Amino acid sequence: MATLARHLVHDRGHHRLVIDPAADNEAAIRCYPAVGFGPVGVMRRYERDADAAGWHDGLLMDLLAEDLDQRVHDALSYLGRLEVGGAFGGQVGHDGFDDRLITCVTRLRARPSDG
Repeated sequence: MATLARHLVHDRGHHRLVIDPAADNEAAIRCYPAVGFGPVGVMRRYERDADAAGWHDGLLMDLLAEDLDQRVHDALSYLGRLEVGGAFGGQVGHDGFDDRLITCVTRLRARPSDG
């Protein structure tokens, strides 16, 4: 997801990305903030249920280009303060920046401070 977001922002020139997972799709809703998406609001009775018997809500989420750029900058700055010892194949920078790096930094930043 992060690779696609970077492509759409940097290569295709989009300034905003919007996604609309079903409001009960917890796995997707947990994943998207790691890339930088944030909730905008709930769209009530947004889509038909799979059996077409009713409706379900959708969650509107967006990501602005500057939010993505800031996330990349923060991750690179954070890694610059770590001694990673080649954990990312010696590729730290925009050319070697990949989803594993975003995931690692996101997890590290989410951990409570030891002191």
